[in-house]
Amino acid sequence: MFSKCKEGSKRYTKLNEAKRYMLRKTSNQIKNIMHKITSHFIGMCAKKNIGTTVLAKLTNIRDVEGNDNAKQKIHQ
Repeated sequence: MFSKCKEGSKRYTKLNEAKRYMLRKTSNQIKNIMHKITSHFIGMCAKKNIGTTVLAKLTNIRDVEGNDNAKQKIHQ
C-alpha cells in the first residue's frame, strides 16, 4: 500500500509517520529489554561478589586455525 502512494501526498505522509512510529517503538522496546537484562546481570554479579566480567563478540569462531582436536576443545 505504501508503494502505491505518491511521494509527498497526504496518505504517503500519514503512512510514513506510522512507519516511523512503529520503528521507534520497536527500537525503544529493544533498548528497554537490553537495559533490563544488563541491570539484572550486574545485580547478580554484585550479589555473588564477582568483580570483573569480560564480554566478547564470538563471530567466526568456526574459522579458527588449527587441527580438529583444538577446534573441538573450543566448542565444548
